Amino acid sequence: MQPFISIGPFTVQAQPFVILAGFVLASIIANKRAGRFGLNADFVGNMVFYAALVGLAAARLGYVLLNLSAYAREPLSAFAPSVSALSSFTGIPAALGFGVWYARRKRIFGWALADALAIPALVFAAALALGTWFDGSVFGTATPLPWAANVWGEMRHPMQVYEIVLTFALALALWRAKKPSGQAALLALAGYAFIRVFVDGFRADDVSLVLGLRATQLLFLALGIGALWVWAERRAKTQGGASL
Repeated sequence: MQPFISIGPFTVQAQPFVILAGFVLASIIANKRAGRFGLNADFVGNMVFYAALVGLAAARLGYVLLNLSAYAREPLSAFAPSVSALSSFTGIPAALGFGVWYARRKRIFGWALADALAIPALVFAAALALGTWFDGSVFGTATPLPWAANVWGEMRHPMQVYEIVLTFALALALWRAKKPSGQAALLALAGYAFIRVFVDGFRADDVSLVLGLRATQLLFLALGIGALWVWAERRAKTQGGASL
């Protein structure tokens, strides 16, 4: 855990800086990959930017509603800038929903767009994981392994490192995909879901739900299986199962 990082003469809050840097990098990659799938780079850039704004607002609103009693006495504090006062359960669906609406409104919604955004989405997911490393909100179970990290005074699994390495490996494996068939997007979704099933098994900040699995693991397991099923169906229909 390292709440602040130094960049030259400046000291900045680590988590928001890492997330912002990840978003900028993901946006640049999205613009670069748009042409590979026959899309307009300006459209992709605008969609990503507006979806991020909507997701940020929804994440803040969701957090406030979930903690309404804490803001009852000082309602104006709901507008105070704080990256920790965000709810991914409302922010991510809102951003995705707006992105779908925007793309359909522009009549550019399809598998080509999903494939173009697959790698940027993985890059941003890795940035989010790194953000939780810096603020210490998510931490692994204790372990004697030599690569353990000291978090909250105990040597623990560096689960964010596991997630980042595996996510980037998945992104590299899918980087060369260029046919807008939806297979890259579905494999990215399935791969990341199974990565989270594995990585979340090391979490110490969550409570087991069923058969030793956490709620996030159950959710990602269902998501991964569903994405693989759709991928298999599309693979069978796309050029007789031709490769990416």
